[in-house]
Amino acid sequence: MRVHTSDDAIVKSFPCSVGGETPKFRPMKWMKRVSTLLIFLLAGSLLVLGGGDAMGKAWWEASRESAGLAPDPCTVPEAVVQVYAARAFSWRGAFGVHTWISVKPSRAADFTVYHVIGWRVRGGGNAVVIEHDIPDRLWFDAVPEILTDIRGPGVDAVIAKIDADRAGEDILE
Repeated sequence: MRVHTSDDAIVKSFPCSVGGETPKFRPMKWMKRVSTLLIFLLAGSLLVLGGGDAMGKAWWEASRESAGLAPDPCTVPEAVVQVYAARAFSWRGAFGVHTWISVKPSRAADFTVYHVIGWRVRGGGNAVVIEHDIPDRLWFDAVPEILTDIRGPGVDAVIAKIDADRAGEDILE
């Protein structure tokens, strides 16, 4: 800020003034805005983290049992494709989900589950996991949601396409 004096009056000029008005610096208003922003940024994460008890467990103690969402393959003869998502384990669950595809061809006795597990790559393994497994298993205590459920005629062709597309898994190695 520069102060100019003249015989008539003392005039203060601000280099950033617009239209002859002097800008007002309000430190309290600035602090309120920053505080509000921080509260909103932290509140969402804290609510997600506080909503489950998976944060207090080690991964080997977390449940991986069936959520009871998938049909029993012994009683449902039709082909089934289901896509699931569940909150990721530990702090990652505040930011993302784990997704997987479960398929059962017509008259099959069990489901095949397709998913990607990135930490396997660190150990030199393949990130793409394809195995006969529980289709709707809890993801380390997180209950999955069904994103897609396709059944009936024509689904065997969809399953064949999913299985054929696994040839692209070499890209992930």
